[in-house]
Amino acid sequence: MEIHQDDVLVGDVVNISEGMEVPADAILLESNEITADESAMTG
Repeated sequence: MEIHQDDVLVGDVVNISEGMEVPADAILLESNEITADESAMTG
């Protein structure tokens, strides 16, 4: 199932996989060897 990121609300739990874009205010509950490209936020 796929939904638009504008439809994700506070408190929703989502499962993400490699290459997916995530809103900057998401909370990570569990990960395995995760990295993040923050260059768009920091310049």
